Amino acid sequence: MLKFKIKEKLYGTGKLYPQTWLIKHCGFGQRKAHNIFHSSQKAITLKDLSILCEKLDCTPNDLFYWENSGHTKLREDHPCITELRPPDKVGGLYNLIKKMTAAEVEAYYQTGLKNFENK
Repeated sequence: MLKFKIKEKLYGTGKLYPQTWLIKHCGFGQRKAHNIFHSSQKAITLKDLSILCEKLDCTPNDLFYWENSGHTKLREDHPCITELRPPDKVGGLYNLIKKMTAAEVEAYYQTGLKNFENK
């Protein structure tokens, strides 16, 4: 089954408040931003997909991955398996940053991790 990896894409590009970013920069409503972020959106329009790709400077392949399930199992060499890779675990980084003191975050920020800006 085709699944979103939008959460990892947003965290990976330094958006610490991803739902707010989806609302502000993509023009999504609160419910749609929540559903997209939490991968509970059952369908997405081409317009919304185009907006995400434009604003995140990516392709649709960067936003989806394939996960075999009981009734939708693909062979291991199928392009959906080989090209739509599962997401990296970046949520752990976000949780780590949330536990840091302001001084620790500032130290990391000063050493080059400037991606973590609220865009």
